[in-house]
Amino acid sequence: MTHYQSGGAFRRALEDRSRSNSLSSNILLVRLRKTVAFDRFLARLVKFQPGI
Repeated sequence: MTHYQSGGAFRRALEDRSRSNSLSSNILLVRLRKTVAFDRFLARLVKFQPGI
């Protein structure tokens, strides 16, 4: 697992990776951002509400 110096560094890495994926897959960057946010929401939901 990668550890980042700050929240800003993590955000920058996430944006860079998303931008790269967007360019290589022809998926809009905004769509990838929404997908990441939804995936994180589901991960939190499963963690705090198992069995849903």
